[in-house]
Amino acid sequence: MTVTAYPVLPSEAGFAQLIKAGTLEAVGWKHGLYAAGNLSVSDKHAILAGYAGYIRIPFEFRVKKKMRVPYNPSIFGQRGVTLFLADGVAMPVGELGSVCVRRETSGEALTNTCG
Repeated sequence: MTVTAYPVLPSEAGFAQLIKAGTLEAVGWKHGLYAAGNLSVSDKHAILAGYAGYIRIPFEFRVKKKMRVPYNPSIFGQRGVTLFLADGVAMPVGELGSVCVRRETSGEALTNTCG
């Protein structure tokens, strides 16, 4: 059996890898709530006690270099992520699935998943 490394890691790890490499820049965030254990996300007492809190999740990115989209980008939600292509950057390759790709300068949609 031959083992090969992913050129880009899947899911969130791949987006983090591309940000670290300077290929992507996070430009838009969603806010979410996390809870430790089986807490109700509406339980404000859990937040005050430190068992739950708010997090920022990046879901819009500026593409600065040619890239491969990480496998399973739909982890960011039903709509997925939005990529804004900087001038002169080629269309990303890989599993576009729920990824919306737009031109940064004009906002023109390049995929049919842009709402």
